Amino acid sequence: ESTLAAKNFIQNAGTGTTQFDNAVTLSEGMDYNGTNLNLNAALNAGTNVSITNSGTFTTNAAGAIVATGTFTQDGLGTSTLSGDITTTNNNISFGKAITLSGDVAMSSGAGAGTMTFSDSIDATGDHGQSLALTAGTGDINFDNAVGATTDLKDITIVSAKNVDTESTLAAKNFIQNAGTGTTQFDNAVTLSEGMDYNGTNLNL
Repeated sequence: ESTLAAKNFIQNAGTGTTQFDNAVTLSEGMDYNGTNLNLNAALNAGTNVSITNSGTFTTNAAGAIVATGTFTQDGLGTSTLSGDITTTNNNISFGKAITLSGDVAMSSGAGAGTMTFSDSIDATGDHGQSLALTAGTGDINFDNAVGATTDLKDITIVSAKNVDTESTLAAKNFIQNAGTGTTQFDNAVTLSEGMDYNGTNLNL
């Protein structure tokens, strides 16, 4: 219920819920292995954050994650997100499905940090939540459907090299502010309002 400050936070196993209700400050990193993880306050890490959850990984709006190193979610469980995620020119990756419970911004910095979403991304309510992604000179890879069952509100690509959407994408708007490589849609794009693309190469 209070703050936690340490070099590392390491959890090897857990069958219930690990919950942080106040700020977590780590001079190095977090390596979580367990069932459910709830972040209700900010997490700041000097190196990597690794989440291996078999249940649900949940962040509320105050549960923003700032990591100098990489952020990785690679468990068999899903994620429900309201908190932003920021790295310093390092990769952000999610192995399983994401549900947005609030507007979420993710940034891998101005340099070469790639974002990979291996499973679906959905809003909680139809056109209810937005996703903003800043990848700098890194790529953004959507390997599964975006708006798979519930359409997102606005999908905003602030910056990226290449953006690859391998499955369907459904949202209110798709907005790309900058892109130095190629943005490619390999499947149907359904927008209830519109697209505002600003970049280099666009393949439909």
